[in-house]
Amino acid sequence: MELLVKSFTINFLARALAAVLVAGFFLSTLSACATYQAERELALRKLALQPITADPVRGYRGIIVNLSKERHYNFIISGPEQRGFLLAPGESKEEDLIPGTYSCAVFVDGQEQKGRPWIFHVTSQTHYFMGRYLHWYVFMK
Repeated sequence: MELLVKSFTINFLARALAAVLVAGFFLSTLSACATYQAERELALRKLALQPITADPVRGYRGIIVNLSKERHYNFIISGPEQRGFLLAPGESKEEDLIPGTYSCAVFVDGQEQKGRPWIFHVTSQTHYFMGRYLHWYVFMK
């Protein structure tokens, strides 16, 4: 009889431990799902509040930079869109361009062209430039 009681007690404890483990696993899984859901909702709200910088209809964000310390440069961008920027020494300008192939001619002090036009592509791919990720960039020293 004593052996039967010990066997019953051990069997009961093993089943109780298994039930506790299953319940713990279920609760941790449920908690992880709730945490994931909350993180996902937070990420979606954060994304909705951010300005659009990568939209093929509105354009992909890029930057034009005049790295000169003395000269004004006139950047003329030609391609699917035409843009022109007169930048003072050290000045920069962010702009959105629709996807495509562009060329940029740079004029010194509004008159003579500096070098040959630079060909660049505006795509969804990002590039690391001056400590940021941008879709395109143009600069002159």
